[in-house]
Amino acid sequence: MARPTRSRAGRPRKPWAPKPTTTSRAITRVVGYVRVSTGDQAAEGYGLDAQRDAISKYAAAAGYEVVSILGDEGLSGTPSPEDRPGLAGVLELVAAGAVDAVVVTALDRVGRRPAVAAAFFEALDAASTQFLSITEPAMSSELLRGLFAGIAADERRRILERTSAGRVAKAARGGYPGGGIPYGYLLIGARKDARWAIVPEQAAVVRRIFAARAAGATYQAIADLLMADGVPAPRGGPTWTAAATHRIATNPAYAGTRRWREGTETLVRGALEAIVDDATFRRCQPGTHKAVATAA
Repeated sequence: MARPTRSRAGRPRKPWAPKPTTTSRAITRVVGYVRVSTGDQAAEGYGLDAQRDAISKYAAAAGYEVVSILGDEGLSGTPSPEDRPGLAGVLELVAAGAVDAVVVTALDRVGRRPAVAAAFFEALDAASTQFLSITEPAMSSELLRGLFAGIAADERRRILERTSAGRVAKAARGGYPGGGIPYGYLLIGARKDARWAIVPEQAAVVRRIFAARAAGATYQAIADLLMADGVPAPRGGPTWTAAATHRIATNPAYAGTRRWREGTETLVRGALEAIVDDATFRRCQPGTHKAVATAA
């Protein structure tokens, strides 16, 4: 006949009792968590009483004090804890050190989304609080952390891939896929209607930079000329630099071509209203002429 094992507190542990997910401290006080997912279940209380009863009986058999049994009625397992009052309350007790373990009837009561479960276990680990699942006693902390961390990482990767693919497709259609707005333009509209519009006074400065560069001026000479004339620099700064004039003179956006980098470079001609014509833009590109030290 198998002899019952003993917990770290010295109490016999039943063979069916869940194995704690951490071993940092003995369990004395626990909080229970229950959840049902549909409006009908919330209205009728279906499943909640059974979950509460199971948690109470399990805690009594193990000799644990139940501090509270908190729950979320009519909520799925996908929302984050901040959107689930019951689970948020559980984590508040955990963070305050008011309990030694969280008891549930099954892991899916905590969450059905990997990122939610991973965040839940991170919070428990941070407070050295144990996790007990009545119907899944074989689960260990290492298994749970590794499982959900891996699934959550894969989920994040797939979301990023889908987002990246969507941006590339939007850029190819001439839409605004996000990112910074170059000097000379501003963003108007929102979401799918967002687009760049020309800022007239800045566009005049951009044309001046291209004209000077096409005439052979160096980037620094152009910057010095703008500074001498008191022209406000990009983002309202007081100082024009060679790097700033270089970025403007080599950006195809000013010729109406949107450039989007997402792994590979995407160029979409005619996606923007041009500030300079193609011929002027080409004359200003590196290697097309020998720059001189003074602006024309």
